[in-house]
Amino acid sequence: MKHALFIGRFQPFHTGHLDALYWAYNNFKKVVDDPKDALFHVVIGHSQDELNYKHFWDRVFVEKMINLCIGHLSPIKICIDHVKDINKPSDYGLRVFNVAGISRWEPKYIYSDNKSTLVCFKELDVTNSVEVPTFAKFNKRGTEIRLMITSYLLGIDTSTDFMQYIPAPCREMMTGWLNEQIDKKVQHVDL
Repeated sequence: MKHALFIGRFQPFHTGHLDALYWAYNNFKKVVDDPKDALFHVVIGHSQDELNYKHFWDRVFVEKMINLCIGHLSPIKICIDHVKDINKPSDYGLRVFNVAGISRWEPKYIYSDNKSTLVCFKELDVTNSVEVPTFAKFNKRGTEIRLMITSYLLGIDTSTDFMQYIPAPCREMMTGWLNEQIDKKVQHVDL
């Protein structure tokens, strides 16, 4: 069986991720002889169990966003895996393989736009590590989008321009999350 792993934190899952994921999926399809003998893993990395300024959304929320956008892809089966980040690169790569149920020696393709993630797998002699191109039309990184959202939630900026970077199928879900955060903020102020 051939495996592809598309790895990211997806905080938030944005239009750049979606384009990169489509690119990786289509790239993997080109090297697969039989779609029944292939599996495309989307690996959600989390550095902590607790939510913080780098991790606004929990695994369940992120997984729902991804499923809304890629559930229709075929013929290669897609599965979503979760892995907790660790600082030792080769251990991280082995942990990803373990969580995804992949032997270290099975044919696999690693896709990421993060060079340090790809280094984790090069240390394990994975030769098919592919840096996903950055899509210029979506030039905001997750950090910038989180800053825009934080400014909105704190009332510093009333613009919701950040929503243009959220994939269309996920915007209603993101709006619901934003409203929950605003309600929580109002409750804390009222106390």
